[in-house]
Amino acid sequence: MARYLEGLGIAKTSFTMHNGSGLYDSNRFSAEQMATVVRAAMRDFRISGEFLASLAVSGVDGTLANRMTGSAAERYVRAKTGTLAKVSCLSGVAGAPGRNPGVLLSDERPALAGRSARSARSGHRVAGGISRSDVA
Repeated sequence: MARYLEGLGIAKTSFTMHNGSGLYDSNRFSAEQMATVVRAAMRDFRISGEFLASLAVSGVDGTLANRMTGSAAERYVRAKTGTLAKVSCLSGVAGAPGRNPGVLLSDERPALAGRSARSARSGHRVAGGISRSDVA
């Protein structure tokens, strides 16, 4: 994994990864590094189809089944969610009719009470406004 990340221009000394399962309390990647990985996966023909298919679709399935429903983002976001005690994240790709897809990264740090509702609204808001970061 470190070799792959170095190939993307992410220096071995600039991140910490103890567990490859995603959002893990001792993994440390910047938002820019995460965006680099998502962009690279989308651009690599060998893995792009499988990568996209592995992501939940907003308003349809997985952890996004009940998020962004009835909004302009419904069915236009493919992402993974991650949750720790005080953080909820959304990482993936957002699209819109007639536009190239863009990388989506959302990091919400709400108080414990009401976390799910606030995180869903935040992801909804962020996904609804994505349009500038072209992947293609």
